[in-house]
Amino acid sequence: MIESVQDREILAQHDATAALRGPLGITGHPNRSGNDGTITRFGWKAQNKSITIFAGEAYNVEMGITNEAFPTATEEDPDCQGTAKPEPNDVVRTDRDETKNQAFDNPLHILPDWQQFQMLMRFTDGPAPDPNPSDSAKRGKVIFADIGCALCHIPQMQTAPVMNSPVLQNRPVNHIRT
Repeated sequence: MIESVQDREILAQHDATAALRGPLGITGHPNRSGNDGTITRFGWKAQNKSITIFAGEAYNVEMGITNEAFPTATEEDPDCQGTAKPEPNDVVRTDRDETKNQAFDNPLHILPDWQQFQMLMRFTDGPAPDPNPSDSAKRGKVIFADIGCALCHIPQMQTAPVMNSPVLQNRPVNHIRT
């Protein structure tokens, strides 16, 4: 859901709280992609702008599985990759025989695992707030707001009115950091 919140919504929320953040010394800003300037929001340091890039990078960096998005192995030692490894590990495969399919049971491997993973993440709903929070949780929410955390960690935003999937349109998203 977070991917479906438009950059302009995040920037509008950021701008709307600037006057309140200033006296508290809070000067944070949304992370931006060095490639195109869009707002990034996924990864350890929110360095990726999309679930797709996040999934491709995670497969490569965390699991060592190269793919179309990240075709270069993190370890380029030929002893690790083997000499008969001319292409990434997990890619779209449309060959009709097993010659280049690394013994997949089905030679047609249209959607690789890393892309299926990004679809799973995209369409898994986020956690809903507890409808009956404890007294401690209620106090925490008040303190969170009182000390200024909610000025950057916006309690709720809306996804874009038009998306590739109607399931992602005009939906509330809880706890977004601007």
